[in-house]
Amino acid sequence: MRRDAAGGPGPRPRAIRRILRICLLLAAAPASAQAPVQESACEDVQPGPPAHAAEAACSFLLDNDIPAGPAERARILVNRGVARTLTGAIDGAGADFDAAVALDPANLHARSNRAAMAVGRGDHEAALADLDAVIAANPDFPLAQLSRARVRRALGDRDGARSDLDAAIEAAPMLFEHYALRGDLRREEADVGGAMADYEAALRRQPVNAYVRTNRAVLLFHIGARRQAAEEIERALDEAPPGDPWPLAASAGLALLAGDIGRAEAELAAALERAPRDAMALHLRAILRARLGDGQGSRADAAAARAGQPDIAQAAEIVFGLGPP
Repeated sequence: MRRDAAGGPGPRPRAIRRILRICLLLAAAPASAQAPVQESACEDVQPGPPAHAAEAACSFLLDNDIPAGPAERARILVNRGVARTLTGAIDGAGADFDAAVALDPANLHARSNRAAMAVGRGDHEAALADLDAVIAANPDFPLAQLSRARVRRALGDRDGARSDLDAAIEAAPMLFEHYALRGDLRREEADVGGAMADYEAALRRQPVNAYVRTNRAVLLFHIGARRQAAEEIERALDEAPPGDPWPLAASAGLALLAGDIGRAEAELAAALERAPRDAMALHLRAILRARLGDGQGSRADAAAARAGQPDIAQAAEIVFGLGPP
């Protein structure tokens, strides 16, 4: 057996020539002959290198007009759009979803993904229009109902958001996200018992969830159960993914409420190390710096926070009861 320079088995020259010959034949083959291979790759949309391969394969199919009908072409555009979101080509992804909807307005995946893109750029009205169309075509679509609930909440339509969540929970009671968001709505409405019940329902369905634990900790703090709040926030900090700044920012917010400036400062430094542009962490640091007499730093942080999330001051007041810096 041949061995490579490291002493391991090396490929045989005849095998190399066979592989090269297959590659050359595939490259020289008509597009129609390559279609099955490219279609398979286009369907394999996963993070990492497969996403780049999927984008290239979908582009090959589209450039060669292999999907004949508008519905099939729209499906390929959606696949390429999803691949592009995974590779960071956001503008290209948005163009693909727009083109897919134009070709096939009934393509629910195109509309759902386009709605997500609209939310990402803060255009909640556009997102709502697409989600309305998705749910009108498929009323029992709990993930779309969850997305529309989030959009309606952002637009101030709390009753609409609650209606979507109630319907989604009835259709898919096993999903934790619906309970978590309904718990947030109830907490903001001072429905302590309802919020606690929803958070507990969410945690029964997904016991390791730093987001829900953090929000439950905030609720516990506001009802005076500070020891339980501290225990819950510590558990959330332990469970949080490495890049998640929310438990740290929330811990800082609670520290500000308790007058623990040292802890607030340390938690915000850690949160902004994880996510330097996190709007909540920047806004809370603006409040902290104002309390410490650093007016210039406070104004800079407040401006950066608003640039990332225009309604961040209102959000901080709703969540923590903290006024502007």
